[in-house]
Amino acid sequence: MITPELTNQIFDSMSMGILMLDRDIKVKYWNKWLELNSGISSGTIKGKRISEFFPEIDTPRFRRNVKSVFKLGNYCYFSQKLHSHMLKFKVLDTAGASIEHMQQNCTMGPLKGSDGNIDLVFLTVRDVTDNVRMEFILNELATFVQNDPAPVLRVNREGGIIYANPATNLLLGKDPVGMRMSEIFQAYGDLLATMDKGMELSQFESYIHGKAFLFSVREDAITDSYYVYGSNISDLKSAEESLRKANASLDMRVKEKTRELIKELNERKRVEETLRISENSLKKAQEIGHVGSWHLDIEKNILTWSDEEYRIFGHTPQTFGATYEAFLEAVHPDDREMVNRTYTEAINNNTPYECVHRLLRPDGEVRTVLERSEDIVDENGKTIHSIGMTLDITERKLAEEEIWKLNDELEDRVRERTVQLEAANQELEAFAYSVSHELRAPLRSMDGFSRAIVKQYSDSMDGEAIDLFQRIRAASQMMAALIDGLLELARLSRTEMSMADVDLSRLARYAVEYLRNTEHGRNVSFEIMDGLSASGDRNLLQTVLENLLGNAWRFTSGKESALIEFGREDQDGRPVFYVRDNGAGFNMDYVKKLFGPFQRLHSVEDFPGTGVGLASVKRIIARHGGKVWAEGRVGEGATFYFTL
Repeated sequence: MITPELTNQIFDSMSMGILMLDRDIKVKYWNKWLELNSGISSGTIKGKRISEFFPEIDTPRFRRNVKSVFKLGNYCYFSQKLHSHMLKFKVLDTAGASIEHMQQNCTMGPLKGSDGNIDLVFLTVRDVTDNVRMEFILNELATFVQNDPAPVLRVNREGGIIYANPATNLLLGKDPVGMRMSEIFQAYGDLLATMDKGMELSQFESYIHGKAFLFSVREDAITDSYYVYGSNISDLKSAEESLRKANASLDMRVKEKTRELIKELNERKRVEETLRISENSLKKAQEIGHVGSWHLDIEKNILTWSDEEYRIFGHTPQTFGATYEAFLEAVHPDDREMVNRTYTEAINNNTPYECVHRLLRPDGEVRTVLERSEDIVDENGKTIHSIGMTLDITERKLAEEEIWKLNDELEDRVRERTVQLEAANQELEAFAYSVSHELRAPLRSMDGFSRAIVKQYSDSMDGEAIDLFQRIRAASQMMAALIDGLLELARLSRTEMSMADVDLSRLARYAVEYLRNTEHGRNVSFEIMDGLSASGDRNLLQTVLENLLGNAWRFTSGKESALIEFGREDQDGRPVFYVRDNGAGFNMDYVKKLFGPFQRLHSVEDFPGTGVGLASVKRIIARHGGKVWAEGRVGEGATFYFTL
């Protein structure tokens, strides 16, 4: 007896889809084939409208077909062309629509109950996807061959051409159907002999209108003929020729490169030998100079020392731990914390490390070293390596300590000598003032008595006697001026300096105003540069300008139109002040005598003076850390330069 369960088993085993719908187009049955091909289980779709899962089915035509079956009990097919229609089932799941579509032929018919009434509508679904796909491929292939721009021919076993596509006709300039292949392609006869030996695929080349073609021959067992496919290989042939030339050129370049490589290898060997000699020289230089080198991999905490570094620390590779902590253990205990702090700060601040510290050798000897290093950082700015050097400065430190000791002793001796010198200067100053006082009194007496004698007895004296008394007076006055000059030189050496910014242009104008007031009627032009200033003692610099401008005033007295300048110029990148005149000038052979006390290059009768003015200038300029010099020519003037 056929039961519903047996019916379901039969339907589930069929290779087509079977489903049943009620009048509301709800699914009442969904067989295994539909579950497998749609991805929707029977339990999921049963009792629900089919349009919820396949909205494209719910069309007016589909609903009319269902109503027609229920009403008339007829069979219908889904078709757009009479009785054939490809129905697409779109597979749905919880993630959304899949990308797979199946093409189906569907048949719809009635299912009657025991009372003869139509209770359900059944649908059979056949998958025709592969058939349609194959038909499409065949149509596409026929279209491809027809439209292929390459020549395609079909040839029977006797070599007769039974088909040629348009591209073949265009290439040959005629329709070759009915002709034999050997009439067009001489190599085809040899090819057939080769294929008769069991070759499934053979090829031959042929030139047509100067173009190279490669023809492939395939046997078609269904039509008992051959298909011949042609390809234009002119570009390939050209490329092969270019490749041949390129290979030849490449072979030549490889040979040249090989020669260059051999030369480079020889050069590298020479460089390696030079480097080896250089490394040995460096090791020897480090040993001689007591300079070691080291490298610390901070991330791995690996410390690498040079041979001289081991010698400085008194260790060997076997006794040293090769870590930063091992290095700190080798540092003198009193310096250990300072060294660690200094190096850590340098790493954290990405600054060079430099430190002088002591180290304690295993044998107990204490050495003093100078260490310096630079850091290497990664792309994030983090320090990952330190490369440094260690200089043994033990002997230098001992020498420095000895020098400091000698300096202390020297400073004590200098202080002692300074006290003695100050006492001597005070005694000399007291003596100078005492002598000047003792000398001034008789000089004043000589001057006064001579003036009185000339005034009282001039009527009874002849001209020669009066001249002699005038000379006595002049000599005593000159002697007094010389004493004043000596005292002024001494004062300039003792005066305490008060440094400040000084307006030299303003001081020069004060000196000029004083000179004009002492001697009216002279035709003298002054050119004083504005904005001249310097750092120094105002009173002492006033004395310098008064002496230099006063000299220029005296030595231009013989000029009808005198010119005196005060200015500044740059020499070797530093400012140089000058006083220039167009007066009497001097002979450069005697220039060294200019700045000595009481040294004169001209007679007192021509140009009065004591001869201490330029000596005072030199002493003041020296106290300011500068220098003074002069240039001149007889009758053309002189220039006095000074720096501060």
